[in-house]
Amino acid sequence: MSTCVFVTKFRRRNGEPYDLDTLFQNTRPSTAPRCEVAAKAALLGKGYRDTDDDAVYREALRRFFQDAEAVAADPVYKACITQHSDMALTGR
Repeated sequence: MSTCVFVTKFRRRNGEPYDLDTLFQNTRPSTAPRCEVAAKAALLGKGYRDTDDDAVYREALRRFFQDAEAVAADPVYKACITQHSDMALTGR
């Protein structure tokens, strides 16, 4: 879904659509528990906190909700979500 929001909000300068097949390759997060444990140990377990990232995230969240209705109604977003859903269902 975030990729579809991206391609809707940040259109290419030349007007051409993004190649969604390329964008959706290798975008699934790992489901291996050891990856989650390793990430927590490396970041949270050592007291790491990115305060700059927190500020960026808060602003992004504010803008996301501000623009959510317009994005959801955009034909580019609808086409992207449809293609992404089809890819998820077919496994490609």
